[in-house]
Amino acid sequence: MPLHFTCTCRKVFGILSAQLLLTVAIATPIVAHAGVRSFVATNPWFTGLAMVTSFVLLMVLSLSESARHSHPTNLFLLAGFTAAEGVVVGAITAQYQMSAILLAVGLTAVITVGLTAYAMQTKRDFTMQGGLLLTLLLTLVFTGIFGALTRSPAIHLLMGAGGALLFGAYIVYDVQLLAGNAGKTALSLSPDEYVVGAIQVYLDVINLFLHLLRFISEMQRDS
Repeated sequence: MPLHFTCTCRKVFGILSAQLLLTVAIATPIVAHAGVRSFVATNPWFTGLAMVTSFVLLMVLSLSESARHSHPTNLFLLAGFTAAEGVVVGAITAQYQMSAILLAVGLTAVITVGLTAYAMQTKRDFTMQGGLLLTLLLTLVFTGIFGALTRSPAIHLLMGAGGALLFGAYIVYDVQLLAGNAGKTALSLSPDEYVVGAIQVYLDVINLFLHLLRFISEMQRDS
């Protein structure tokens, strides 16, 4: 049977929508406003601070049950994490051409909606593929390290395409984990873990966007 939205799913996607809007609101001035873009580019400590803040808050929300289950503390921590991610995303995105950015945004939106609908409607259970996805993620990480050392355009292109495919698969996986609360899939998140669920899907979407952006930029450079 196709999966259906549970209460947890509605909470997660409501929070996810707010996260994405906040990310766009913070990243847009960094990308589009010359003064803000110049400040971020000439003050790498600002982006570095945002990265550290993002990581620390992610660890707090991931490892502390009391933090992620205490309302509204969990939402304040989530907002701080998302704001820090918005700065990081803006700093990365500002390095690319506007045409590539807009195309990546559009593709990310279409792919995310399409894969979410597929995950909710398909009879196939993807929640047992976590081990395979983790293996592919580690492969992507080590390939990225090799690409950074060799500065190979071909590897950057491969990283963009492979990363987009991988995080597209993670969207299907994580959405089915959320929908699994109805008992239709092999694994599921507890209804109390909606903050974790929102973070998981949010990071899937952000990584999908960044890898699509890299891929599109490399394709435009070669054309």
